[in-house]
Amino acid sequence: MAVAIPFVLCAAAYGTAVAFGVGRLTVRPGDANLEWAINLAISAVLGTIIILGEEIGWRGYLLPRMQALTGTQRQAALATGFVHGCFHLPLILLATTYDTGVPRWLAAPVVVALITAGGVFYAWIWDRSKSVWPVAIAHNTVNTAFDLGAAGVVSGGSMNIAYVAGETGAATLAVVVVTAVLLWRYARVWRTPGQDCGAAQPAPIAAA
Repeated sequence: MAVAIPFVLCAAAYGTAVAFGVGRLTVRPGDANLEWAINLAISAVLGTIIILGEEIGWRGYLLPRMQALTGTQRQAALATGFVHGCFHLPLILLATTYDTGVPRWLAAPVVVALITAGGVFYAWIWDRSKSVWPVAIAHNTVNTAFDLGAAGVVSGGSMNIAYVAGETGAATLAVVVVTAVLLWRYARVWRTPGQDCGAAQPAPIAAA
């Protein structure tokens, strides 16, 4: 799940861009594909190790404390994701990290909302595994998948593809929010003891 879900979300976002004519697939020469494969292998290892340090802070340290503070795993997932998103604001507003052609005043709320919703996914992985390693793998897979999407799909019309796909895209935000809502509603790890989502609860027996 830590690897599969990010690629599915990326495919859905960039697939939407292609389906609506905003993006088009690019074909790389053979040498470029070999270089891409090597870079992907390096990123899979080194990227995960680097992001591990970040996730030790977010999910390893902050999330359990948010859970203790809020008293619920779901609210803690959103709160941690929101703090994580706000942490990126200087990169969005002051640096060039998110300069995709989307105005910064629009990119800022989209990216914060995206990371907040993504925080539900990361928290779900943490609560299932109680380890930062799967979360770091998922986080790095997200970065890698969308880097691949940006390399494989380019703007195919008058609209900048960054408005639809990528970290500032509406389709990306939509699929991540839908995923977060589904996890929020149906994740077994977040159900209270005896709760079965969607199942009818037996009526209480009246005292004699």
